[in-house]
Amino acid sequence: SKSGIFDGDGGQKIAYKIFDDGIQTVLLFVESVKIQEADGKTSPSSVAEVMDQHLKISIHDIGISIVNDITHEEMLYISLNKSKAVWTEMKKNHVKPLSNDINAHLEELYRNHTINLKINPNDKTLERKIYEIGGFREVSFRGDVATLVQSKHHRKTATRQALDGLSIDYSWSASDSALHIRINRVQIDNQLDYTIFPVMLYPIPSKGSENDHAEKPFVELSVYQSKAAQSNIMQFKYFKILIQEFAVQIDQGLIVAILGFFRTE
Repeated sequence: SKSGIFDGDGGQKIAYKIFDDGIQTVLLFVESVKIQEADGKTSPSSVAEVMDQHLKISIHDIGISIVNDITHEEMLYISLNKSKAVWTEMKKNHVKPLSNDINAHLEELYRNHTINLKINPNDKTLERKIYEIGGFREVSFRGDVATLVQSKHHRKTATRQALDGLSIDYSWSASDSALHIRINRVQIDNQLDYTIFPVMLYPIPSKGSENDHAEKPFVELSVYQSKAAQSNIMQFKYFKILIQEFAVQIDQGLIVAILGFFRTE
């Protein structure tokens, strides 16, 4: 930043300062040199804060029924469902699935391990057996938790679990906030008695993800925003929304039922 002082009318001193406020360049004039110096200490870089407030909402499965209470007719059933069981790890307070390759090999190893335990329930050595897969020289299981050792100082712990149908993460501080929303799978069923298409909306696996062990979420939204110290302008530093392919099938009977539902008496 640049700053300076020049004499105004009547011998009054005027101070100025040029600084960057996020993506903007600001020219500030002040009558007090002390104010100008104090402002220099509150640059955006000095007020960066760690987001220490955190809110997390996770729901495995949700079902919502849309009913016309006048005709007592159920029209739609909306379901948000969890994923199939995948191997995940924790990264920066977020649950992340392992790569498809590791997931597939680890799942195959886990199933063989559990089958051997059922066949030989009294063999205690099987519980502590060490396996090996590509990239990891030691793999061991304790229930649904796997420990993968790559080297002496590199290891990770993976948990076999289903990803929640709805997950909302919100972190914030005085100047920054981050939001992450993930909807794993959505399906909308037509509940009318006579219909051509019983399923109105459902996701379609893309060709590139047919062999993926960890299916991608149907909708995923990530937003990171920040408020500059010298102004109330909100800046979006990161914004991403991902929607997977889906199919919509609707017949005339459902359209008429929906219009009747919203029609005012």
